[in-house]
Amino acid sequence: MQRVFHENEFGYARQCTCTDAVHLHFGNVALLLNYSQVFDFSAFISGTVVQEAGVEDRDARCIYLPTRDLALMFAVTYEELLMLDEILSQTLMMIEIDKLLSN
Repeated sequence: MQRVFHENEFGYARQCTCTDAVHLHFGNVALLLNYSQVFDFSAFISGTVVQEAGVEDRDARCIYLPTRDLALMFAVTYEELLMLDEILSQTLMMIEIDKLLSN
């Protein structure tokens, strides 16, 4: 059974069984990120939550998350962004707990 770091109605993060990485699923997007990438993506999403806090319609899919391909972006609502932020922050906390327990 694969270990789930965190799950909510928008998606989940689970530990990769073969490497120190995380399978991150949100909406219709699935990413495989190493721990460093999870940290960076979480920091970006947390900043975007603050930046987009003034959005008028929190249910409009009007927030675009860029990718390395400038022609490809993930469109999310502010509420989905908040749920993604929750998944990532809880996942980082679980990774840190695991590191502390392994020492």
